[in-house]
Amino acid sequence: MAASVLVFEAFIALFFGLVVGKLHPSDDWIVAVVLGVVCILLSGMMRYRWAYGVGWALQIGFIAAGFLVTDMFVLGVIFTAIWWAGLHFGAKAEQIKAQRMAEHEARTQQAEPAAQQAEAEAEPAAEAPDSAADERTSTERPGVKTR
Repeated sequence: MAASVLVFEAFIALFFGLVVGKLHPSDDWIVAVVLGVVCILLSGMMRYRWAYGVGWALQIGFIAAGFLVTDMFVLGVIFTAIWWAGLHFGAKAEQIKAQRMAEHEARTQQAEPAAQQAEAEAEPAAEAPDSAADERTSTERPGVKTR
């Protein structure tokens, strides 16, 4: 969830750069490009714990970009809320997934001894041949019973 929010923020940052380039003919667009590149790079590093802290700092950067274009105050707050929701509900989803996996493993471990016992009881009956003809096999295809 967090990586997808960062990718969307990268698009917003690049569009923000276009707006800043038109409104302020200075090098302020570089801020937008840096935000966008950091978003893309960080989205690939979400497996590390420190990346979430950098993500929060990036959200502050998006809100602070409102000093260049005032609409970024609103977009920064919206994306910060989406970032929080992604982290919050993503963690809940992972917790539910872990709980279901534990329940599934517990059911599997309980069912395993019963299945092994049923196999052990069925094996002796399956090994006994019905007649002498069943014991003959084809010479062309070993293991295939003849008529």
